[in-house]
Amino acid sequence: MKPQRKVKKLLSDEDFLKVMNQFDITLFTGYRDYTVCLLIFDTGCRIGEALNIKLPDIDFRHRMILITNSKNKKQRYVFYSAEMERHLKRWLKFWDRYTDSDWLFPTTRYEVTNQKF
Repeated sequence: MKPQRKVKKLLSDEDFLKVMNQFDITLFTGYRDYTVCLLIFDTGCRIGEALNIKLPDIDFRHRMILITNSKNKKQRYVFYSAEMERHLKRWLKFWDRYTDSDWLFPTTRYEVTNQKF
């Protein structure tokens, strides 16, 4: 028999905006972290999964992302909203000016980030 899980408290719209307003989106790292948080909230993927996304993993035609390093080591797809698509495309234009990394959310040294939020 599985143990019963506690119901997690959801963020209110006000709390969500407070979190998102903490990022300095004028900086590369701030805008990167802002976009990562939006992606996590939009898709429900885990932080480690989001940080390991590479550009070829994104399918803009079907609005889905291939997650290759999931918790259970199986590949899966997550879908994202039209609004998230606009944010991702905006991020890619910004990202393209600063890096040639394959990682969608690289560090300032153009590596995958292992940052924990």
